Amino acid sequence: MIDSIQQAVELLGSESAPTRLFGIYVLEGVARDLPDERAAVAEALCSFVRQQQRHEELGFTCEVQTALSVLTRRICGEVDDLTVDLHGADLRGAFLLGADLERANLSEALLEGAFLEGVNLEGAALVGGDLAGANLLGATLERANLEGANLVDALLFGANLEAAQLVHASLLGANLAGANLEGARLTGANLGRSLLAGATLEQAVLTDACLVGADMSGANLERAHLLRAELRGAILREATLEQADLSEADLSEADLRGANLEGARLGGANLAGAMLEGATLGRADLSTARGLSREQLESATTYEGARLPADLTG
Repeated sequence: MIDSIQQAVELLGSESAPTRLFGIYVLEGVARDLPDERAAVAEALCSFVRQQQRHEELGFTCEVQTALSVLTRRICGEVDDLTVDLHGADLRGAFLLGADLERANLSEALLEGAFLEGVNLEGAALVGGDLAGANLLGATLERANLEGANLVDALLFGANLEAAQLVHASLLGANLAGANLEGARLTGANLGRSLLAGATLEQAVLTDACLVGADMSGANLERAHLLRAELRGAILREATLEQADLSEADLSEADLRGANLEGARLGGANLAGAMLEGATLGRADLSTARGLSREQLESATTYEGARLPADLTG
């Protein structure tokens, strides 16, 4: 019986697929029988996965998927302070349902179309990662670093992204309905045409973010930072924007019907053509807002205590 990690690693370098697969199972046995060696086994498996080239037509090999399963389901949850290092790995189309990748390093990894439903990526590094079209339904990404990541058309319905770093990330067309983005940093992120209905964005930082055509119906953006955000044609019906900072934001043609903008800051914001029927504008700062008409203002439920542009006072 092979009982050393070095011998098992040598098997991973074999040209024979069955031999490589046998090496993975040997390492799994070492991890099971020798708890003190689990970190070393994890490193060996991570190195193996990083070195594999995904076949464009056949996709993942059986041994790569097996190595990932051993890593994410049988080692990670049993070793404290273990960092799975899969940076730059080609994991396109990987099946990682419910995988435990807490604090994993997946920066620059290719995860396009990967199945990551219910995966735990809390505190993980995904800087510059490609997750276009990935399924992250209900995934945990709390405090994860996704700066510059590609999440175009990704499914993040109900995902937890609290305090996540998404600076300059691309979420064009992503489904974030019901997701938790409280305190997330999305400075300069592209969320154009994304679905954020019912999402929580309380105190999120969306400075200079693009939200053109995004659907944020019923979303909670209380005290969110939307300075200079692009919200042209965005749907914010029944959304909560209480005390949000929308200074210099472009809200032209936006649907704000029934939205709560109590105490919001809209200095320099463009409200041309915005729909404000039934909106609450009490104590909002509209003193330097642009494109706001008397008709729009009168369609709101209330604007009591609001600071109005000079041409609309009196």
